Amino acid sequence: MFNKNHLIDKVKTSMMELNNKQIEREEEISMLILTLFAKKNLLFVGEPGVSKTGLLDMFLGVLSDGNTFKCTIKDDTKYEELFGDRYFDESGKMIYDFSNSMIDAHIARLDEIWKGNSKILNSLLSATSNYRVVDIRGKGEVKIPNISTFAASNELPTDQALEALHDRFIVAMIVKPIKDNENWLKFISRRYDKSPILQNKFSLAEIEYIYKESFKVQIDISIYKTILSIKNKIKSINIACSDRRFDGAIEILQVSAFLNRRDYVDETELFLLVHMLWKLETDIEKVYKIIFEEIFGNLDEVKKVVIYNENRMNKLLGYKDGHLKDFLKFRKSFDHSLKELFENQLEQVKSFQNELDIVINGFQSVMSHYETVIDIEKNIAKNLFLPNYKNHIYGNIDIVAIKNHLSLLNLEYQNIKEWLDENSQLYVYNSKVSR
Repeated sequence: MFNKNHLIDKVKTSMMELNNKQIEREEEISMLILTLFAKKNLLFVGEPGVSKTGLLDMFLGVLSDGNTFKCTIKDDTKYEELFGDRYFDESGKMIYDFSNSMIDAHIARLDEIWKGNSKILNSLLSATSNYRVVDIRGKGEVKIPNISTFAASNELPTDQALEALHDRFIVAMIVKPIKDNENWLKFISRRYDKSPILQNKFSLAEIEYIYKESFKVQIDISIYKTILSIKNKIKSINIACSDRRFDGAIEILQVSAFLNRRDYVDETELFLLVHMLWKLETDIEKVYKIIFEEIFGNLDEVKKVVIYNENRMNKLLGYKDGHLKDFLKFRKSFDHSLKELFENQLEQVKSFQNELDIVINGFQSVMSHYETVIDIEKNIAKNLFLPNYKNHIYGNIDIVAIKNHLSLLNLEYQNIKEWLDENSQLYVYNSKVSR
């Protein structure tokens, strides 16, 4: 029996070690960890030289037992190089040799995955499925011990025939060159730990424990509904995303929650879907925008609410100074001839109060949304697997100004309320009342 907290601490330590050996690969390492413990497949795509394969080969070192398999697929790669060989022994008996092949491996790394011939690609289709089987001539379907397959390629597949295989890789990421100048200097001067040897490793039993425990993580119906909304919005802009991909994504979200020491998936996990719901590179920003707005709302709409209520506030205060100022100075006086004027003005004051209340509620809705956003962003900062989230959606909205507006409006509302409490029963108005 494993100690849950000790194992989660070990995962955190492993992530730190991996990040110390790589530069600007925090997101990739986060998703590698989640993919492994969710027993899913991952694809890295990027131009040559960004160390896609190097990172994958290093990551294979996290396995302390079991077998790993590596292969760079070329146009002339033979089927036997991936799936083992067979031959007749001296007695004429068929011998199958699966050693050092994908049939024998718990984790596989495949480079240039789309370059295989049809026989290889067809076998990979079943080997990377949830069933993890390979059809071996003479033996039928063979169950393989594969947990995860990690693939790399310089490009995304363009052949329609490869779409099914592409869909097996629930997680897909574009690996970019190093962006930050300081990080690039660190890389080129080798001022980091380049050793591929990892100290923190995980056994097959530990991986299985995390995988099974993550299924206990609860997902509230509100999260499912948000995912459904994301799905429908993605579909509406013609981004194809299979039900199988969503199903696999759910398990990855559960692993994230478990490793974040939660027994429920929260909205921060939904940002991980960015790495699972795109097909073309141009889709990534679109998917991110959809997810962002599902979690935080539409910032443009929030800005519109602020501007609308600021305009309304200014008009209201201007109306008060121009039309209600003298009336609001009214005190008791008896002049029955001005009863109708009084009642008309009184109705205007009540209408003004109602309008104030509407504007106050408008600003309060923005503040309530702001507080929700701040809470979500605090939770994002705590999530182990969202290392590069730096957005603050209220950065361009003057919250201090909105707070000042609310203070002013609440004061105005209170003054109006007090006046109405004292004077609304009067039925006369005399403009000559001494001030």
